Amino acid sequence: MYYYLLNHVDSSAISFLGATIYMYIPYHIAESIAEGHGLLSIAYALTPLLFLSYDKLYLKSDLKNTMTSGIITALDVLTHPQAFPLLTAPFLATYLLTRLILDKRPVSTKLKKATTLLSSTIYGLLLSSFWWIPFYRSMTHFYGTTYTIIDSLYFTADLIQAVTLQAMSVNISEWQSFFHNPWELLFSMITPSLLVLSMYSIFKKHNKTGISMFTAYILSLLLALGVTSPINVYYFAFNYIPLFNSIRTPVRFLFFTSFATTVIICIGLNNSFKNLKLSKKHIRIVLTLLLLLFMINSYTEINYAFQTFQLPATLHQAYNYLNTKPYGRIFIVPLSAWVHNPEWGNTINPMLWVFMYNKETVGCGAPNLLAEPTGELLDFLYWKAFSGKINLSVLCDIYGVDYIWVDKTNQLSENYNYLDPSMEKIFENEQYAIYQNKDRLPVIFLLYQCYHNISLNTSWTSPNESEIQVQPTTNGIIIFCNFNTDQYEVATISHNISLENYTLTDELAFNYNVLTNNNDLPSKIRLKITLIESNGNKYTINTLKLDKSGTISIPLFLFQPCNHTDTQLDTNYVSKIQIEIREAATPYQAKSFAIECSDFKIIKNTFKEVPFLRINSNVYILWLNSTTEEQQYSKKYIVLNYAYFPNWELTVINPKVPISVASKKVLYLLNGFDITTTSTHYVTYEIHFNASVIEKGSIILSAITFCIAPFYLFYTHRRKIYLSLKQFFQKPSLTCFNSSK
Repeated sequence: MYYYLLNHVDSSAISFLGATIYMYIPYHIAESIAEGHGLLSIAYALTPLLFLSYDKLYLKSDLKNTMTSGIITALDVLTHPQAFPLLTAPFLATYLLTRLILDKRPVSTKLKKATTLLSSTIYGLLLSSFWWIPFYRSMTHFYGTTYTIIDSLYFTADLIQAVTLQAMSVNISEWQSFFHNPWELLFSMITPSLLVLSMYSIFKKHNKTGISMFTAYILSLLLALGVTSPINVYYFAFNYIPLFNSIRTPVRFLFFTSFATTVIICIGLNNSFKNLKLSKKHIRIVLTLLLLLFMINSYTEINYAFQTFQLPATLHQAYNYLNTKPYGRIFIVPLSAWVHNPEWGNTINPMLWVFMYNKETVGCGAPNLLAEPTGELLDFLYWKAFSGKINLSVLCDIYGVDYIWVDKTNQLSENYNYLDPSMEKIFENEQYAIYQNKDRLPVIFLLYQCYHNISLNTSWTSPNESEIQVQPTTNGIIIFCNFNTDQYEVATISHNISLENYTLTDELAFNYNVLTNNNDLPSKIRLKITLIESNGNKYTINTLKLDKSGTISIPLFLFQPCNHTDTQLDTNYVSKIQIEIREAATPYQAKSFAIECSDFKIIKNTFKEVPFLRINSNVYILWLNSTTEEQQYSKKYIVLNYAYFPNWELTVINPKVPISVASKKVLYLLNGFDITTTSTHYVTYEIHFNASVIEKGSIILSAITFCIAPFYLFYTHRRKIYLSLKQFFQKPSLTCFNSSK
C-alpha cells in the first residue's frame, strides 16, 4: 500500500499514514483475523499491488508491464474463490473504465490501452486456470456455494457500518453497544469526515485517479448495502451477473471500500496540504494526530482480534483421549458448524479440530466444503433437532461412523438418538462423552440390490385439488400443478402404501421428469416425501431439489419423526405415502408445470464386506470373487464409503481389460460402481480419484502460459545470454612470457 500511494501523493509521510490506516481498518481486522478469513487477508494485501501494476500498465503499455499485471492477477485469483471475480475485478474494471473516459486522448489510443489491459487480465486468468477452472466446474457438486437473495439479508452492511468501516465484531454484544458510547461514536466519524473533505479537494483539482477511485468506491458501497441499498445494484448483480449468487455476505464488499477510502483520503490530504502550504513539521504533527485517532478508532477490534484463550480442561481431556484412538470417522452431536462462546467468540466446533487428531468427519471440515447431498442431509438433521428427535443409529452404521462426540451441556444433544447395542461409551467427563461404533460398514463394501415394483398409479388424493391434479399412467402418475400467485406454494397428494417385510436399510425409489417450457422453473421446485404410520406418526426427509429429470432414491433410515416422539420408523406399520410439491416464489410469474413420476419401487439392500487395501486416500485396491448366487440380484455395486463426487472411478487391473466404471450416487450420498455385468471369475479392482479431461487441460494451459514469461526473457536478452555463454565456454588463451632479455 505504501508504494501504491507513493505513486499518487508527494509525501512519504502521507503514504506511511495510508498504509497504516489500511492495515488497521476495523472491518479488515475483524473479518480477516477475528473471523479467521486469512486467505481474504492475503487478497486484501494484494489489492494495492494489483492496482499499482495496472496503473503502470496504463501509463506504459509494454509487454513487461502486461506480464507483471497478469502474474499479480493470477496471485489474486489463487488467494480465495471470491477474491478476484467478486471483491476486486468489478471495482478494478470500474476504476480503469473511468480513467479511460476521463482520458482526453483519441478513441483509437483508448481502445489500444483497453485491449492491453484486457490482455493482461486474460494472461493472469490463463496462468491460474489450473485452479479456477476445476474449482468453478465442481462448484455445483458442493454444498453452500449458491444462495438466495434472502440469505444475504443477514449479512448486509448498514449505512453507518459502511461509511465508518466499523465491523460487526465477533463479540456481537460489543458491536451492538459500540455506538452507544459517545466517544467511540465520535472517533468512528473520523473516516467519513475525512472522506467528504478529500472528495471536495479531489473534484476541485480534477484529480483523475481520485475521481476514478471514487466511482469504484460508490459501487462497492452500494453492493455492501445489499438489497437495502437505495440503488439496488446488488439485486441486479445477484440475478444477472455470474458468480454473484455465490456470495452470501454483501458486507464483504467493504474489503474494497476500505482500500478505496484509504486512497481517496490520502490523495485529498496531499491536495489539502499543497493548498495550505504547510511546512513539513506541521504536516507531520497533523499526520501523527490523525494516525493516533485512527488507531483509537480501531482499538475495539484490534484488542478483541488478538486476544488469546485457553481451551477448557474438559475439552483438552476429550481431545487427548481421542488422539489415542485409531483413525476413524467421527460424528459431532449436536450438528452445529459454529460454536459461540463469550470468551472465544465464534469458533469452528470440533468438526475442524478433529483433523489435528487423525480423525475425519461425516462430510468435511466446514459447511461450504461438503458435497451437496451430504451438506443437505446434515443441514436437515441439524434443523430437525430443534423440532423433534433424530435417530442416528442406522445412519451411523451405514455411513461408516466410528466415533460419536457428544456435548452433554448442549440441550440439543438430547434430541439425538444414537444409542444401540453396538455403541460403546469409551470416554466421559463433566462436559463431553465419546462413543465407539462396533457395527459400522467399512470404507469399501459390496451392495446387492433387488427391485420390488409397487403400484402407485391410482387412488391418489389431494386436499387442494384446485392447484394440483393427478393423472395415472401405465407405470406411474403425472402431477399437474397450477400455482396462480407469486408466493411460496405447497400442494400435497397422498396414497396408501405397505412396507411390510422391509427394513430401514432398504430404499424407496422412483423416476421423475419435470414437464415445463420454462428452463428456470425446475431449479425452484422441491419435493418433500413423508411416510405415515397407521397410528398417525409421520416421518419425513429433507426437501429434494429437482433437475429436469432424474431418479429419487431414499434409504428408509433417513426418514425422521415429524413430532417430538423418539420412536424410529417402523416399516411394518407404514400405511400411507405423502408427496408435497413446493415451489419457491417467482415474482410476477404464475407457475404451471407437471411432474411425471414413474417406476415406483422398493429396493431391497444386502451388504457384504470385501477385502481391500488402502494405498492412500485417493487409491484403493480390492479383490472380488463373484459367485453364481449373486445373479439373483438386480444390481451389484462396489461402494466407496465417501461422499459422492463424480471424479471417482473404478478400473479392472487383473485381468488387464479396458473396463472403467464411473461413480454413481448410491445410498443417497455414497459412491457406487455398477459391476452387475462383470464376469463371475476372480477380479482385482482399483478405485482412484481421476481428474477429468477439462481439469487436465487446464493444467496444460497454465503450464504453456507459464512458459511464456521465461521465453520472453530469453528472447529479449538473447544477445546478452549468447555472449555470456560464449565467454563461459571459450578456452582461455595461453600467454608466453619471455624471461630472457
